[in-house]
Amino acid sequence: MEDNIPINVSDIRSKHLHKEIVVKGLVYEMNMVQPKIQKAAFKCQQCGAIIYEDVLEEPEICSKCQKNAQFKFIEEKCKFIDHREVILVEIPSRFDNPSTKYSLKIELEDDNVDIVKVGDVIQVTGMLRTSTIPKKNRKAPEFIFSADTIHTIGQYGSYSNRVVYEDLLESNNDKIISQRDRIKILKDTIQELTDLSPEGKAKVEDVYERVSTSGIEKDDAESLVDRMRRSGDIILIDGQFLKRIE
Repeated sequence: MEDNIPINVSDIRSKHLHKEIVVKGLVYEMNMVQPKIQKAAFKCQQCGAIIYEDVLEEPEICSKCQKNAQFKFIEEKCKFIDHREVILVEIPSRFDNPSTKYSLKIELEDDNVDIVKVGDVIQVTGMLRTSTIPKKNRKAPEFIFSADTIHTIGQYGSYSNRVVYEDLLESNNDKIISQRDRIKILKDTIQELTDLSPEGKAKVEDVYERVSTSGIEKDDAESLVDRMRRSGDIILIDGQFLKRIE
């Protein structure tokens, strides 16, 4: 770490990427604690070996028998950790209300998931990175901060009494669709397309096209699919197909 001087959310720049820095701000929102796959387990259908992968993608070759085999996802053999996302915003002045004009997504894991609450003013040390590298017709990557150590340095007045729900309603194409409902639509769509496919898997682009008719834009669908993959609800096959995990 170059220095330990806390950085405001609005002052974060690309020069801080992949460096350990200290960021200060106000905890504006936080979602529910979710399980995150740390090691995904797959069983080789050829030799029966359990293969562990850092990402939720089927391996191409079995590291045990060295064969191009079929694999089965084994949820009970996976290694999980607790995971929570927190939105950090600029610390408002005495007479201002909190604003999301400048915000940063903070990822908390393991024991850190229960350290903070909405309304806390914190200093957090960790590594700054970006979201998935964008593809064609995809929005630009955003800053994401992986927290290591957290220090609560105060509370923002009565703001800590504000109730923040995980499923905040959002307007999309004149429809009100909660996050929970969007995830359900995605899961049902993946299952429907999987059932219709001779290969037993849903093509990613077909999923995005189908859910767009329900008011879920592609950028939003990609973000939710990434979240569902990390929580172990779905699996990505060959980078082109999705399959729901029962």
